[in-house]
This record gives sequence, structure tokens and C-alpha cells, in this order.
Amino acid sequence: MRQIKFMGRFLAIFMLALLITGCGDNDTVIAAPQTISLTSADSGKSLIVRSNDLLKITLDGNPTTGYTWSVSDETGTILKQDGDPQYTPSASGNMIAGSGGTYLFTFKAVQQGTAPLKFKYSQAWNPKGEAASTFEITVTVIN
Repeated sequence: MRQIKFMGRFLAIFMLALLITGCGDNDTVIAAPQTISLTSADSGKSLIVRSNDLLKITLDGNPTTGYTWSVSDETGTILKQDGDPQYTPSASGNMIAGSGGTYLFTFKAVQQGTAPLKFKYSQAWNPKGEAASTFEITVTVIN
């Protein structure tokens, strides 16, 4: 009986020692890339993301009016646009004249730094005209 108690205590101490040594400072935690979703309500905010994170920005729009969202070139090299924006008509609209929907823009964080990400909602044939709406955030990419 004494031998069983001794073995039980020895095993408990051994397991505790393994746990303690497994939690050293050399452990590396690698965070999986995140997907951050933003809407027009987030305009004006600052955002910190990690390399390889995705930004998905959804903005209301109505292409039947001739207006569309465009991105400025000021983001430099910290963000890369992932494909063309995707337009989705509202569930009830289905591209009926006057009905709206949403544009989805996707960006990938590719390099450390800070830059503005600006959008302008305007008519394509009038690029110098006043924007009907804007969206702007400041993005900081860290490793």
C-alpha cells in the first residue's frame, strides 16, 4: 500500500514538473490571419492589423444611378486589393432601376506601415466632380 501511495505522489510530481518546463519563454504563438469586416459606420476610425490579415469593407451603393465606389491610390504598399469589388443587389431589388445594394472590397495587409484607405462614391464620367459620399480609415500594419 505504501508503495502505491509513493508511486502516486511520484507520478503527480513528475507530471507537475513536465507542465512547468513546457511553459518556458521559448514558446512561440503564431496568430492565424484574421478577417476584419467594416461598414460605412467605421469611417474615420484607425485600425491596427497584422500582416496577412484581410480587411472586408462593405459599402452601400446604387449603380443604377451612375454612382460607384472607387479607391484612392494613397495606401502605398501596405495593403493589396484582393480582386475587384463585388456588388450584391439588395434582396428585394435584383437590379431594378433605383434599387440599391452593397459593394464588397477586400484588401490584404502585406507590409508594415501606416496609410490612409480612402473611398469616393461618385459618377465615373465626372471624376473631378464632388463625391456624393466618402469612406476613410487609417490602417497600421504590424508583424
